[in-house]
Amino acid sequence: DGAVALGKGMVRGTKIAVKQANESKEIKDLGITLEVLEGDDKGDPTTGGNVATQFASNPALVGVMGTLNSGVTRVAVKIYNQANIVQVSPANTAVDLTQMGMKNYFRVCTVDSVQGPFAADYAYKNAGKKAAFVVDDSTVYGVGLADEWAKQFKADGGTIVGRAKTGDKDTDFKALASPIKSKQPDLV
Repeated sequence: DGAVALGKGMVRGTKIAVKQANESKEIKDLGITLEVLEGDDKGDPTTGGNVATQFASNPALVGVMGTLNSGVTRVAVKIYNQANIVQVSPANTAVDLTQMGMKNYFRVCTVDSVQGPFAADYAYKNAGKKAAFVVDDSTVYGVGLADEWAKQFKADGGTIVGRAKTGDKDTDFKALASPIKSKQPDLV
């Protein structure tokens, strides 16, 4: 699963950063040692809320690197904010997350309202695609990105000939073939 690989990469990156920080003169001069505490929200907002509650109960915890999914962050950020724990996400792209007014939340990636239009502009202006069938996976990320893409594609002059939803765990897309084929899009 791609999300598992991304999550493991986030953990490995955090461990490297903490190791480097602990070796730094600044941290040594402070007489502290940073540690990594791992948690797995399984990409589920309820599980993510439970992990955040568990983490927030640790008085030594000052920061969280994560979560991967915007939908999970919508729950976790409120818990971390209430506990004055900094949360930095390398992956959340939902536009509204930095508009929630949480003083503790930061992200180091771009948002759907930048990614979607960029890709739509490329499809219409560079690749010459004029008619698109848009499919999303029903996740916060998938829907947000697809919505922003479709909005820009239409603004550029393209036509959305159809739209469909799948589930993020789906692996069989045969049912989509006929409706998509019947609309004859240049791009899916």
